[in-house]
Amino acid sequence: YKRQVLQSLRTDMPPYTLDARISAAGDAAEGRFSALLDTSDPTLGSLHADLNGGYDGVGLLLDHLVLTMPDHAATAEVSGRVLLDQAQPVAELKGSWQGLRWPLQGEPVIESPRGAMEINGTPDDLSAEVAMALAGDGRIQGQVGYRQQQLDVQIDWRSLAWPPSEPRVKSPEGRLQASGGLQRCHPGFQAKVGGVQDDGASQQHLDITATVTGNDHRDRHCLLYTVK
Repeated sequence: YKRQVLQSLRTDMPPYTLDARISAAGDAAEGRFSALLDTSDPTLGSLHADLNGGYDGVGLLLDHLVLTMPDHAATAEVSGRVLLDQAQPVAELKGSWQGLRWPLQGEPVIESPRGAMEINGTPDDLSAEVAMALAGDGRIQGQVGYRQQQLDVQIDWRSLAWPPSEPRVKSPEGRLQASGGLQRCHPGFQAKVGGVQDDGASQQHLDITATVTGNDHRDRHCLLYTVK
């Protein structure tokens, strides 16, 4: 497709423009594919996507998916593979970014000059790791694990300042740990936060523990919660 204004297809679609080139070669058993996409939004700017990969009897191979937003000097890249010859899909994915900022307009909630993450496992046995730099000297490292409907999270930070532009919360270092079950209508979590809060004049050590449990409500929805 070349320079297609989506509103020309349907008047209720957003005012995006779209350029796309898609190619594929092979058969049902093995093949390669690639795609180039350029789209632009009057408010958010332009987005360029470059996809290259393939498939075989084992699964999908993602050589790279690169997303670039030239107007915001932001880039994200993902590569890896997804195995499809097991009882469940098995993901082995790596990603990285530069110039991450959200939201793209107005006061940012998060800014990360660079970072990386990995995702491995199946929908029932999944692990993820993330390492991200923040504005200034800030840094966050985290691990997430999900197995047998049990979620475990650990996040460590240094030189945390939020929001980035005019910080109202500052913490030289800290850690968040959370774990709990995600069984339908029987959720339960335990979370612990430890760190140092800095208000500019003094530092205060924090140690907070919370337990959240949930119960059935007429066997339909999980609505009742207690916090201790």
